[in-house]
Amino acid sequence: MVLSESMSKVSLKNLLAFISGAEDIPPLGFPKPLTIDFYDMVDRQHFPTASTCDLRLWLPRGVEPDVLQQLVEEAVLGAHGFGKW
Repeated sequence: MVLSESMSKVSLKNLLAFISGAEDIPPLGFPKPLTIDFYDMVDRQHFPTASTCDLRLWLPRGVEPDVLQQLVEEAVLGAHGFGKW
């Protein structure tokens, strides 16, 4: 199954802000590439996390695509971000 941005509640702008803290790519780019790492899923509520300082996204390994999509949507849309309550 191919997943497109229109099939998700999360936009690429939302995802970029979750990973980097910035909604747009800076004019000179980021100081280093965005990185994706994987972790073993402990339970269904272990949401994806990000380190905005390190430009790193952690995603669960070995989950069904629909479960991954739901977890990412909940993590990204539920994150308060910088100064957002």
